[in-house]
Amino acid sequence: MKPGDYTIRIKAWDVFNNFSTQDASFTIVNADNGIVVRDVYNYPNPFSSKTTFTFQHNYSNPVNVKIRIYSVAGRMIQELDEWNILDKFVKVGWDGRDKSGNQIANGVYLYKLIVETSDGQFKQSSVGKLAVIR
Repeated sequence: MKPGDYTIRIKAWDVFNNFSTQDASFTIVNADNGIVVRDVYNYPNPFSSKTTFTFQHNYSNPVNVKIRIYSVAGRMIQELDEWNILDKFVKVGWDGRDKSGNQIANGVYLYKLIVETSDGQFKQSSVGKLAVIR
């Protein structure tokens, strides 16, 4: 199959001829084109004390993850690093503190997720928004 988004619809009948329909969506990616990062979220969002960044990727070998959190003025307030992750569904927790260990103020912040293969061959990034409400 060619790379892209697909949906499959399945219909099934029971012995009383009652039927049900279920759709399932999936994506086919070409591994030769590098790493593909999808479904980047932080949960909960907004948060008060801690949040977890999650995403999925297609690469079979270990990846390195860097998450940079910025104020809306563009000042980097925290950087999270995780190395040699083998999971395809990745979760990185953050306690809502800046580099000095202080809780950040209420407001909106931006983050940049950078996923790189451990051999440095492929790299993918994504940008998102998060909010702090206490």
